[in-house]
Amino acid sequence: MRDIHGTESSTTFVNDGETVMTTRIYTDPLSTSVELFSEARVANLIKLDSWTLNDIWR
Repeated sequence: MRDIHGTESSTTFVNDGETVMTTRIYTDPLSTSVELFSEARVANLIKLDSWTLNDIWR
């Protein structure tokens, strides 16, 4: 699973793009944390990589 988050959208790719989900989000521009949760089962985070991307409009 791969997630790409911006200041206005979040896109999740599952099974190398076989399934893709996109939604609009409104995050605090100063936010620096990620929260993961599961409603039905225990979730284990094995690896998390993070990069800061430059704004393409500036």
